[in-house]
Amino acid sequence: MAENFVGAKGGEGVYRFSGRTGSVSATSLLPGSGGVAADPKSRRWAATQEPNQIYLFEGQKLVDKYRLPTDKSFYRNGLLSFGPSGSLVVATRPNEESAKNVSLLLFTSKEFAEATGKPQVRALFDWNGEPIADFVVGPPAQWQSDTKVGYKTPR
Repeated sequence: MAENFVGAKGGEGVYRFSGRTGSVSATSLLPGSGGVAADPKSRRWAATQEPNQIYLFEGQKLVDKYRLPTDKSFYRNGLLSFGPSGSLVVATRPNEESAKNVSLLLFTSKEFAEATGKPQVRALFDWNGEPIADFVVGPPAQWQSDTKVGYKTPR
């Protein structure tokens, strides 16, 4: 039964799992392995594919394709997550470097970018800490500051 869940009979690729029938589609939707993320607010999902492309699907229908900037490559086979308003956030690294210097990039639809006047692809932040195993993007959080005027950290 486990082989139905991993698509072992079909070989490498990204397969769509049908929870209702307990089976995997017979043919892959994408030919190579890659990172996969699902949008919890819709039927959309996305997968990364070399060379440096992100495919956005709704069910089994291809909705859009994105390409990383030419100076970037996927970090760890394409870690990605859905963000606000159906955007995608992907972890990248410089082409010529090792897995250090990770940058998180935000991708939005062409329509959203035009409506808001924001670029379709923009850098969120760089990460130079511990290696990233995975990440999830959540809604903005309002943090209450514990800092009081004149407060000093004890030593």
